[in-house]
Amino acid sequence: MTFATLDVAELDGVWSWPKRARRVQGGPDAVPYALGGAGRSGGGSGSAGRMPGAQLAARARLDRLASKVPEVMVKVTGRKHVGGAASAHLAYIGRHGQLQIETRDGDLIDTKAAMIALGEEWDSDADAARGQRVAAVSLVFSMPEGTPPSVVKDATRAVAQQTFGERHDFVMALHTDTGRPHVHLTVAAAGEDGRRYNPRKDDLARMRDSFARELRSRGVAAEATPRRARGQMRSGQAMSLYKQRVAHQLGQRPLPNADAAVLNEVRSVIAGTESFQHTPGEIAGGRNWRNARSAYTRAADRLAQSDEPEDRTLAAKVRGFVAAFPAPDTYRMAVGKSALEKLKRAPDQQRQRDGPDRSSQR
Repeated sequence: MTFATLDVAELDGVWSWPKRARRVQGGPDAVPYALGGAGRSGGGSGSAGRMPGAQLAARARLDRLASKVPEVMVKVTGRKHVGGAASAHLAYIGRHGQLQIETRDGDLIDTKAAMIALGEEWDSDADAARGQRVAAVSLVFSMPEGTPPSVVKDATRAVAQQTFGERHDFVMALHTDTGRPHVHLTVAAAGEDGRRYNPRKDDLARMRDSFARELRSRGVAAEATPRRARGQMRSGQAMSLYKQRVAHQLGQRPLPNADAAVLNEVRSVIAGTESFQHTPGEIAGGRNWRNARSAYTRAADRLAQSDEPEDRTLAAKVRGFVAAFPAPDTYRMAVGKSALEKLKRAPDQQRQRDGPDRSSQR
C-alpha cells in the first residue's frame, strides 16, 4: 500500500499561532514561563516533520478540522486590581458562598467570608511584590453545550497545573448555568518566585492547545486552531464594542466610533474623493486565507493519490471543508459593504417618497 506523504511543515504553518515577542514581567532577571506539555504533535523542521508520527498527527488534525469538531475557548476576562476587586471576583464566581470554589491544592472553599479573605491575601501579596497594582488575573475555559462539565473541569485543572505548578496560587469554579459548561480560573498575579503573571496572546494560544489536548485525552473531541486555519478572517467582537452596537441599535447611544469611521470612509468613496482602502490586517488576513486554501488543497490532492482508502476518504472531507470556507472578509469590510449599498440606494428611496416629478408631467 502506498500512503500519501503530507507536507507537515506547510500545514503546521497554517495551524501555528502567530508568534509575538514576549514581554517578560518581574524585573531584568525574570524569564518566561515554560508551559509544560503545550507543544503540538508533528510539524517543525528536520527529520521530525518526516516521521510517521508527524504524518499521523497531521491526518488526525485535518480530520478534526474537516469534521468541524468544537473549538475550545480560553480567554482572559479581567485583571483584578488591588483594593477589593479580587475578593469581589472570588465571591462572584463562588456565587457568594452558594457554590464551592476549588483551590490549587484541591481544597474546597464554600463560604463568602473565606473567598473574600483569600482575595485580601492576594491583595497583600501583590502590594508586597514591588507595589503591583494587579492582584489576580481571571480566565474562562469553555466548551459547547453537551460537553460533560466534569471533563471540562478536569481538563482545566490539568492545564492550570501544567502552566503554574507551584509558582502561582489559583482557584477554580465550574459554572453550568449558561448551557455552555465553563470554568472560571482565577490566578494570583504575584508569583511565589517574585514574578508577575501577565498573560499575552501567545500564552493563551498555548493554553488553548493544552486544553484541547487534555479534553481529547478524556474522550471529548476538541481542537484549538487560529482563525486562519478555519478560513476565517473575522475576529470576535470586543465585548465593549458589542455592547456599544447593541445600545446604538436600541437608540441609546450614537454609532460607535469604529463604525462611524467606516461610514465616513464609504461616504468619501461615493463622493469620489477617495477609494475604500484595506487595512494592513485585512491584507494579511486575505493572504492567510489564500495560503490556507492552497495548503489544504495540496494536502487533499496528495491524499487522493494514496492507495489507502482512509486517505482517499479524508481527501474528500478536506475538499468539502475547503469548499465551505467563509468569504474572505472582516467585520469592517462587511460594514463598509452594507453602508455602501444603503447609501447608493438612498437617492432612489428618496425619489420614491417624493413621488413623480410634477415638472415632467406638465
